[in-house]
Amino acid sequence: MAILNNRPVTAIFDARKKTIRAGQETVELPQDLDLAVTSGGTCRADGTRVEIVFRGDGTNCGALLRFARGRQIYRMRVNWLTGYVEVLEGD
Repeated sequence: MAILNNRPVTAIFDARKKTIRAGQETVELPQDLDLAVTSGGTCRADGTRVEIVFRGDGTNCGALLRFARGRQIYRMRVNWLTGYVEVLEGD
């Protein structure tokens, strides 16, 4: 959305509330899903919540998110330079 509209879009990943919000859309995660967030140095973060601002040129602060439910684990890497989001299965 940020690249398409050439304006910043903030995505907020909240492990405590189990929500992901981007723009006006909010997704509620299942309560038995564990979410851990690690962000780059310029992201706003407080340990359980991280805000990633995607800019129109594709840059952002970068982050690694880990979603786990039982033995099923996925990691989502957000590239700080390009904004590319990669989802990987496993720990």
